[in-house]
Amino acid sequence: MATAAPMLPQVYGQAQRQTTETEPLIDAPGSPIRALSEPVVRCWQRWPRVLLTLGAFVYVSLLVVWASSNSDKTIDDAQPSAVQEESRVPARPYPSGEAAPRRLQCVAWRATGRCRPNGPREPQNDKKCSDFIVNGMSGFCEVEDIDTGERIQVMQRHCTSLKGDVKFRCSDAPSFVNYRFDGHAAVQKL
Repeated sequence: MATAAPMLPQVYGQAQRQTTETEPLIDAPGSPIRALSEPVVRCWQRWPRVLLTLGAFVYVSLLVVWASSNSDKTIDDAQPSAVQEESRVPARPYPSGEAAPRRLQCVAWRATGRCRPNGPREPQNDKKCSDFIVNGMSGFCEVEDIDTGERIQVMQRHCTSLKGDVKFRCSDAPSFVNYRFDGHAAVQKL
Protein backbone atom coordinates (compact mmCIF):
# COMPACT_ATOMS: atom_id res chain seq x y z
CA MET A 1 0.00 0.00 0.00
CA ALA A 2 1.28 3.36 -0.96
CA THR A 3 1.50 6.02 1.62
CA ALA A 4 -0.15 9.29 0.93
CA ALA A 5 1.63 12.62 1.31
CA PRO A 6 0.82 14.31 4.60
CA MET A 7 -2.01 16.76 4.46
CA LEU A 8 -1.43 20.44 5.31
CA PRO A 9 -4.12 22.78 6.60
CA GLN A 10 -6.58 23.96 4.04
CA VAL A 11 -6.06 27.30 2.49
CA TYR A 12 -9.04 28.70 0.65
CA GLY A 13 -10.82 25.44 0.80
CA GLN A 14 -8.13 23.36 -0.88
CA ALA A 15 -5.92 20.95 0.87
CA GLN A 16 -2.25 21.56 0.21
CA ARG A 17 0.10 18.70 -0.11
CA GLN A 18 3.73 18.88 0.86
CA THR A 19 5.90 18.14 -2.10
CA THR A 20 9.60 17.87 -2.50
CA GLU A 21 9.53 20.61 -5.15
CA THR A 22 8.30 23.52 -2.95
CA GLU A 23 9.99 22.99 0.40
CA PRO A 24 13.70 22.89 -0.55
CA LEU A 25 13.57 26.31 -2.21
CA ILE A 26 13.89 27.95 1.19
CA ASP A 27 16.55 25.83 2.88
CA ALA A 28 18.49 24.36 -0.03
CA PRO A 29 22.22 25.07 0.40
CA GLY A 30 22.84 24.96 -3.34
CA SER A 31 20.11 27.48 -4.15
CA PRO A 32 21.20 30.24 -6.60
CA ILE A 33 19.61 32.87 -4.35
CA ARG A 34 21.59 31.72 -1.32
CA ALA A 35 24.79 31.47 -3.39
CA LEU A 36 24.46 35.12 -4.46
CA SER A 37 23.37 36.51 -1.10
CA GLU A 38 26.20 35.06 1.03
CA PRO A 39 29.06 37.07 -0.61
CA VAL A 40 26.94 40.21 -0.52
CA VAL A 41 26.28 39.76 3.19
CA ARG A 42 29.98 39.10 3.84
CA CYS A 43 30.89 42.21 1.85
CA TRP A 44 28.47 44.38 3.84
CA GLN A 45 29.85 42.97 7.07
CA ARG A 46 33.44 43.74 5.97
CA TRP A 47 33.11 47.33 4.62
CA PRO A 48 33.03 49.15 8.00
CA ARG A 49 36.29 47.43 8.98
CA VAL A 50 37.91 48.30 5.64
CA LEU A 51 36.69 51.90 5.83
CA LEU A 52 37.96 52.29 9.39
CA THR A 53 41.38 50.87 8.45
CA LEU A 54 41.64 53.11 5.39
CA GLY A 55 40.61 56.20 7.40
CA ALA A 56 43.19 55.43 10.09
CA PHE A 57 45.90 55.05 7.44
CA VAL A 58 45.02 58.41 5.82
CA TYR A 59 44.91 60.13 9.23
CA VAL A 60 48.32 58.81 10.26
CA SER A 61 49.77 59.77 6.86
CA LEU A 62 48.48 63.34 7.22
CA LEU A 63 49.91 63.58 10.74
CA VAL A 64 53.33 62.47 9.51
CA VAL A 65 53.31 65.00 6.65
CA TRP A 66 52.12 67.81 8.93
CA ALA A 67 54.69 67.00 11.62
CA SER A 68 57.56 66.84 9.13
CA SER A 69 56.61 70.17 7.53
CA ASN A 70 56.27 71.90 10.92
CA SER A 71 59.50 70.50 12.33
CA ASP A 72 61.58 72.87 10.18
CA LYS A 73 59.62 75.88 11.41
CA THR A 74 60.01 75.02 15.08
CA ILE A 75 63.78 74.66 14.71
CA ASP A 76 64.00 78.07 13.01
CA ASP A 77 61.78 79.67 15.64
CA ALA A 78 63.90 78.26 18.47
CA GLN A 79 67.02 79.97 17.04
CA PRO A 80 66.01 83.55 16.20
CA SER A 81 68.04 85.49 13.67
CA ALA A 82 69.60 88.90 14.29
CA VAL A 83 66.73 90.60 12.43
CA GLN A 84 64.20 88.90 14.69
CA GLU A 85 66.19 89.90 17.79
CA GLU A 86 66.19 93.55 16.70
CA SER A 87 62.48 93.56 15.86
CA ARG A 88 61.47 92.17 19.29
CA VAL A 89 62.05 95.56 20.91
CA PRO A 90 58.90 97.49 20.00
CA ALA A 91 59.52 100.81 18.31
CA ARG A 92 57.09 103.65 18.87
CA PRO A 93 56.36 106.43 16.37
CA TYR A 94 58.45 109.56 16.65
CA PRO A 95 56.69 112.15 18.87
CA SER A 96 55.50 115.15 16.87
CA GLY A 97 56.25 117.84 19.48
CA GLU A 98 59.93 117.12 20.20
CA ALA A 99 61.66 120.16 21.69
CA ALA A 100 65.29 119.14 21.29
CA PRO A 101 67.28 117.25 18.66
CA ARG A 102 68.22 113.65 19.38
CA ARG A 103 71.33 111.71 18.60
CA LEU A 104 69.97 108.88 16.47
CA GLN A 105 71.47 105.96 14.59
CA CYS A 106 69.75 103.83 11.94
CA VAL A 107 68.75 100.26 12.79
CA ALA A 108 66.96 99.09 9.60
CA TRP A 109 64.01 99.49 7.24
CA ARG A 110 61.08 97.55 8.65
CA ALA A 111 58.68 96.36 5.96
CA THR A 112 54.95 96.13 6.62
CA GLY A 113 52.01 94.66 4.71
CA ARG A 114 48.65 95.82 3.39
CA CYS A 115 50.33 98.90 1.89
CA ARG A 116 50.30 100.66 5.30
CA PRO A 117 53.16 101.62 7.61
CA ASN A 118 51.18 100.28 10.57
CA GLY A 119 50.20 97.06 8.75
CA PRO A 120 51.39 93.59 9.74
CA ARG A 121 55.15 93.18 9.84
CA GLU A 122 56.89 91.40 6.95
CA PRO A 123 60.39 90.65 8.29
CA GLN A 124 61.39 88.83 5.11
CA ASN A 125 61.23 92.21 3.25
CA ASP A 126 63.30 94.22 5.76
CA LYS A 127 66.25 96.16 4.33
CA LYS A 128 69.58 97.39 5.64
CA CYS A 129 70.10 101.09 6.31
CA SER A 130 72.19 101.50 3.15
CA ASP A 131 69.56 99.95 0.80
CA PHE A 132 67.35 102.21 -1.31
CA ILE A 133 63.65 102.33 -0.50
CA VAL A 134 61.56 102.74 -3.66
CA ASN A 135 57.91 103.36 -4.48
CA GLY A 136 55.73 100.31 -3.80
CA MET A 137 57.22 99.47 -0.41
CA SER A 138 55.39 100.18 2.83
CA GLY A 139 57.03 100.37 6.22
CA PHE A 140 59.22 102.64 8.32
CA CYS A 141 62.81 103.36 9.23
CA GLU A 142 63.65 102.23 12.71
CA VAL A 143 66.24 104.35 14.53
CA GLU A 144 67.71 104.12 18.00
CA ASP A 145 68.43 107.01 20.33
CA ILE A 146 72.10 106.69 21.22
CA ASP A 147 71.63 108.31 24.64
CA THR A 148 68.55 106.39 25.86
CA GLY A 149 68.53 103.22 23.70
CA GLU A 150 64.89 103.91 22.76
CA ARG A 151 63.73 102.57 19.38
CA ILE A 152 61.68 104.98 17.25
CA GLN A 153 59.77 104.68 13.96
CA VAL A 154 60.51 107.48 11.49
CA MET A 155 59.86 108.12 7.81
CA GLN A 156 56.72 105.97 7.75
CA ARG A 157 55.60 105.26 4.19
CA HIS A 158 52.59 103.78 2.44
CA CYS A 159 53.37 101.81 -0.70
CA THR A 160 52.14 104.73 -2.85
CA SER A 161 53.44 107.69 -0.84
CA LEU A 162 56.61 108.23 -2.92
CA LYS A 163 56.03 110.04 -6.20
CA GLY A 164 57.84 109.08 -9.40
CA ASP A 165 61.34 107.65 -9.12
CA VAL A 166 62.09 109.17 -5.70
CA LYS A 167 64.28 106.91 -3.56
CA PHE A 168 65.68 107.27 -0.08
CA ARG A 169 67.82 105.33 2.39
CA CYS A 170 67.19 104.84 6.07
CA SER A 171 70.77 105.91 6.74
CA ASP A 172 69.46 109.46 6.00
CA ALA A 173 66.70 109.12 8.63
CA PRO A 174 68.61 110.68 11.59
CA SER A 175 69.34 113.82 9.55
CA PHE A 176 65.76 113.91 8.31
CA VAL A 177 64.35 113.74 11.85
CA ASN A 178 66.58 116.54 13.09
CA TYR A 179 66.04 118.72 9.99
CA ARG A 180 63.60 121.00 11.81
CA PHE A 181 66.14 121.77 14.52
CA ASP A 182 68.96 122.23 11.99
CA GLY A 183 66.72 124.60 9.99
CA HIS A 184 65.89 126.71 13.04
CA ALA A 185 69.56 126.87 13.99
CA ALA A 186 70.47 128.05 10.46
CA VAL A 187 67.82 130.80 10.56
CA GLN A 188 69.06 131.93 13.99
CA LYS A 189 72.57 132.42 12.57
CA LEU A 190 71.28 134.90 9.93
